[in-house]
Order: sequence, then C-alpha cells, then structure tokens
Amino acid sequence: MSATLVEKRAREDDAAGGAAADAAPKRQCMLEKGVRVSKMTMPGVTNITCVLASGDGELFVGTRTALYMKTNKRVTLIAGHQSEKGYQDGKGSEARFNEISGLALMRDGGIMLVDKYNHSVRLVSPDGEVSTVAGTTEKGFVDNCSGYNARFNEPHGIVAINEWFLFVSDSSNHCIRRLSRLRGENYWQVHTVCGKGQENGYVNGPARGARFNYPMGLALNMEEDIIIADKCNDSVRKFMMSAGRVTTVAGSLDNGEEVLSSIFTNPFDVAVDGNNSIFVVEDHNDFGLYQISEENGTVLTIQDQSGKDIVLPTCISIDKKGRLIFCNIDDGDCLECPLSVAHARLVAPFPRHNTNEA
Repeated sequence: MSATLVEKRAREDDAAGGAAADAAPKRQCMLEKGVRVSKMTMPGVTNITCVLASGDGELFVGTRTALYMKTNKRVTLIAGHQSEKGYQDGKGSEARFNEISGLALMRDGGIMLVDKYNHSVRLVSPDGEVSTVAGTTEKGFVDNCSGYNARFNEPHGIVAINEWFLFVSDSSNHCIRRLSRLRGENYWQVHTVCGKGQENGYVNGPARGARFNYPMGLALNMEEDIIIADKCNDSVRKFMMSAGRVTTVAGSLDNGEEVLSSIFTNPFDVAVDGNNSIFVVEDHNDFGLYQISEENGTVLTIQDQSGKDIVLPTCISIDKKGRLIFCNIDDGDCLECPLSVAHARLVAPFPRHNTNEA
C-alpha cells in the first residue's frame, strides 16, 4: 500500500468506513422502478470472489489468489499473486492465498480476510504484511482456544464490530464463530456464538441452540445485528447480539410453517444499507439480486431500467454513494468476472455509530 493509503485508512473517523452519512434521507426505499446498471473495469483482475467498498471511495477486491485495491481509477495489488494459489504469510506479493471469500476493514486501515480453502482468518496490515490470526490449512472444528489452535472448515463471511471483535461464518461447520482479543494483546480467542459446530439444521431461538445449514455471507445492520445468508436453508437470518437470539428475516420454512417469503434459492451474500434494507444475491442457476425490507420483510426482485432481472451477481457491497457494487459472472465464464454498479441512490451504511466509542 502507498503511504497515502496508510494515512487515509488510519484516520479516527474511518473505523467502519469513512465520512458520516446524512441522516436526513433515512427512509425505507424499495427499488420498485429498476436501476441503472453499468460496468466497472478492473484491468488484469480475474476470478473475483468478494468486494468491500469503504466510505473513502476505495474498493477492495478479493480473488482466489490475491487482494487488490481500486482507488482513483487505479488498481493496486496489495497482497498475494495474480494467479498462484497456496498458503504463505509474508509481505505483499510474497503471500499466498487459496480463495479470499470475505473482507472486513479494521480501524487502523488493515484488512481482515477469510482464506476459505486454507481454513483460516488472516490479517493484511496497512503496509501489506500478511499474517494468520486464526486457523491453519488443516480443516476441522476446534473451539474455545487461541487463534492458532482453532480449526475451521471452509469459513466464508466476516464482519468486524471493532478492533477487538470479529464474527466469521464457519460454513461447513454450520455455525458462527467469534474472534476476540483484549486490549494490548496480539492473539485472538475463537468461540462459537451461534449454532453447534458440525451440526446443521434450521432452528431459531437462543444463539447456541440455533442451527444453520451452510451460513455464507455476513453483514451488519445499523444496530450491529448480524445478517446471515443461510445458504442451504434458503433463508436470510439475523443474530441479535444484544438479545442473544437468532431469527429469520426472510426465507422458506421455519419449523414447517411459511415465514415471509420463499423466493430465495441458496442465498450467497448479503449487504445492508443505512436504512437497514438488506440486499441478497443467490448462488443458483440464473442467480438473482433482491432487496428485503427489514421493517416488514417485503422482498423485491431488483431489475434494471429495461425491466429485466439482474442475473448472475455473486458478491455484493454498498459504497459511500449508495451504489450496489457486485461481481457479475459474464455469460457463465467465471474466469472473467467484471464488476457491475447498480446506481440505486441508497443511504450509505457508514459509519457504524458506536465503532469509535467501543
């Protein structure tokens, strides 16, 4: 990373993504008339697996083998290799990854990421140094221990509450794990907070009694509840940390009874705007892009201005202009995955109100 980037990301008011959002337009805005969709170029970047927009206008992009940043129309390789996968800590291009599936921005400007098929959580410091903070290349389930001793099985999504608390969806262990550390400590403790490792199902209620079936993408709403794409339960779930409970926001079935919608098939990733509207992309055939009102559970299929469904989106994020940024598989060719921009005029989700106060 450049010195300019380090200075920018270290700013005190950027703990969760940048400049404060204007509170005036807070409203429940469903995108009923379609949105304009355009392409975003990422020269030389292929196999995009996740995106993260910051409140300073930077866009971080993870691929199967590398982490990139796009700012001021310039694309920079931060860490990893353009095409060579593996597992190695080190600085910049010395590092190796095996599918970056989730990104979280830390207060000091570092990026915490999920290295899915290395079954680990890793940190990219503001100067590009890569280190492993939890897990190893050995998959499994080991809990209630320090990071290096913990084991994950294909973790996928990640969110950062602040510099001391992270949450990770441990997909093939069917649970949500928490990474925490004390002030002044460099090591992280790993605990399961939702679900029971290695046991899938579909149960709402107290967090430890809840069950998931391949939880994937994670996002934070404005109350810092965790929104979860529960892939194989065809539903979007919510972990309310203050109450310690898991509920269903929208999905197919809950204990055999119809909930709010059965529209989803394998929801894959989620994002939340400043109105607490939830945006969902699927991992199924034509795929789809949806908006959920957290207020009443209304689900809307988002279309472009021509009235056509937006097909083949995968990962998703919302930038400071209120635009939806998503990877768009082009005619099924996952080797060339351009980014698309839906000019939705949403309320940006930055900043998290209590991140600086934590």
